[in-house]
Amino acid sequence: MKANTKIKAIGTVLVKGHLITLANSLQKVGQGILNRLGIHPNPPSAQAIISHQLELFLELLPDIAFILDLKGKAIYSNVKMTSFLGMDWKSLKGLDFRDFIVPEYQEKAEKVLETIFQQGEVSDTHIVIKNNLDRRFHVLISAKLIQDAAGKDIGIMGIARDITEIVKVEEKFREIFRAIPDIAYIHDLKGNLMLVSRITEKKLGYPEPMILKMNIAEVLTEDSHKTALEKLSRIRTEKKVRDIPFTLINKDGYEIPMEARAILIRLEGQDCVLGIGRDITEKLEAEEERKKAEEEILRINNVLANLYKLHQITAKTHELQNILDMTVNSAIESLPIDACAIKIFNPEIKDFEVAAKKGLGKEYSRKRTKSLTESLSWQAFEKGKIIEEYDLKSIQSMAVDDGMASGLYIPLLVAVGPGEIGKEFYDKIGVLCIYVKERYKFSEEDKRRIEMFASYIAIRIREARLYKKVEELSITDELTKVYNLRGFRRRLEEKINICQRDGRPLSLLMVDPDNFKKVNDTYGHPAGDEILEKLVRALEEAVRGVDVVARYGGDEFAIILHNTDNASIRVVAEKIRKVIEEKSFRIEGYPDHIKIKVSLGGDSFTKALFKNAARLESAEIESIIGMLVDSVDKALYQAKKQGGNRAIIRNLANSIRGE
Repeated sequence: MKANTKIKAIGTVLVKGHLITLANSLQKVGQGILNRLGIHPNPPSAQAIISHQLELFLELLPDIAFILDLKGKAIYSNVKMTSFLGMDWKSLKGLDFRDFIVPEYQEKAEKVLETIFQQGEVSDTHIVIKNNLDRRFHVLISAKLIQDAAGKDIGIMGIARDITEIVKVEEKFREIFRAIPDIAYIHDLKGNLMLVSRITEKKLGYPEPMILKMNIAEVLTEDSHKTALEKLSRIRTEKKVRDIPFTLINKDGYEIPMEARAILIRLEGQDCVLGIGRDITEKLEAEEERKKAEEEILRINNVLANLYKLHQITAKTHELQNILDMTVNSAIESLPIDACAIKIFNPEIKDFEVAAKKGLGKEYSRKRTKSLTESLSWQAFEKGKIIEEYDLKSIQSMAVDDGMASGLYIPLLVAVGPGEIGKEFYDKIGVLCIYVKERYKFSEEDKRRIEMFASYIAIRIREARLYKKVEELSITDELTKVYNLRGFRRRLEEKINICQRDGRPLSLLMVDPDNFKKVNDTYGHPAGDEILEKLVRALEEAVRGVDVVARYGGDEFAIILHNTDNASIRVVAEKIRKVIEEKSFRIEGYPDHIKIKVSLGGDSFTKALFKNAARLESAEIESIIGMLVDSVDKALYQAKKQGGNRAIIRNLANSIRGE
């Protein structure tokens, strides 16, 4: 039959019968099709056009499309359906869809109808149908109730897809899967077993038909089932999971430790989990033996491993406090202890200072029930050997306040050269205090490990101290003991960052004695150096503790003024000028009272001059320093040019704006 004749006939059926109501119920679907096609029907002919276009749409579908009445009898079938069943559409009309279902799937077909009537739809349901030549086809059916405008159920619309070839492949896959020489299984996303290998069947001790009615929860230990559920969520997102540990329980209750890998696959039209595992009983036994051997090796080499670990975390810093904090953390993690403290001896106060601690309260070592020389820490420090105590409560140790019962006190010593005959000279740094909450007798192995740990700490503390001294020397002017040019730039960078972060202004002054060459020529350079030292002390007295005085070069000095704006810097500069002008400098060996006058140049930096970033980049800081120093230098030159003994303050903001 020609397409137009067929469409017309279908239209006639729809109009003559009660199925005109069906056309009404499909109006939304049809309207969506019409809209996509750019067709906008007038209200009087909308139903007819929608029915017509819906018919065309269903005819073009690559899958089987059909419409049934509420009894399951065919009202409509598309070309794909008629060719699939080998019947024309007129012959199909009015036939019960059950007539095409093979006997073993009849019960399932009835359940499909029940589901549709209960839930309104069903999706991807596998059934087997036969055509007029009794040839069987596997199909996936999705169907939905259709209703009229009043919401009354009037029919069922369905789509079916031929999966016969897929099923054939799956059957071949099942044959191969059953022959896998390992424990292999497939279950759905609810854990219901769908397929197992023969080896799995043998291990479990159940016949395959019984296994396929079981859930994985029935063949796994409780812990393994929890693990399986956790891994299942990962499989859904990652599509595969490796090395899943689980324990099978066979028919006789015997537990079999397993290890499996799983992936997500499609089987019978649904997502499933395919897993392949192996019995790891022998592996675990070997692993246990290996662990015992490793533990023995670790006990022998544990101290070396701990020291190496500590070296890794402290090697990146020379900051003493960072080293100490990381050390006590590492000690707690690495040693069989509950608390520890590092006490460093301060010769100025002739007592210990707690430099770092872990596992101890705030009151630790704030007071002492015994004198310094009676304390266990002092005994270890003075004698240079380990002192141990297994009952701290009996001697009223401060550690008792933190609930500690036993203690070990190890001197922090570093061999720095030969001393008495047969001995070495040691740099005594302090004491490492080790505590345990229970009464505990430290073994000789414990003591050796802790003593080596303490030796490493002592070396790192001494290295940090030496590094700090070298660092200080590298940024300090040897003559005046204030920052040199390198130190000045470092502190200026820090202050600029603070200014940018907190929004506070920053000012810079350059101070240069007027005609200082005359002083050197008259009294000599040693005398000139002495006056420069005294001049620096006078500058330090004239500014605040938060301000920074530095020797910029020769007889020129720089002062970084914290939280000082362009108006305030003028007051500070004038104050410094007057202080120096009124001061008399005496040089040993000379009766003269030497008077010095200074010229000053200054300028200010504020956050508003630059972009409002939380922290400036290095290049931006360099740019700021360059502009600020250049502006201050020009101001100082102007003060000198105008006769000296004066302060010239520029305004960087105006300079940037070109004013």
